[in-house]
Amino acid sequence: MRSFVLIVVLFSLMGCATGEKMSRLKEGMAKSDVIEVLGDPDGFQRSGEYEALNTITGL
Repeated sequence: MRSFVLIVVLFSLMGCATGEKMSRLKEGMAKSDVIEVLGDPDGFQRSGEYEALNTITGL
């Protein structure tokens, strides 16, 4: 699977994220690695080849 686009995630989570978990995210991480850091998403959105995970709780 194509590398997860971290920028989309950062903008999606910016308002509710804590520093420790967010600081562990790096550009180009695989989707599975992002889920390992943040936990299972509460939802997701797709637009073309991009996907954003929505995480409301658990941060």
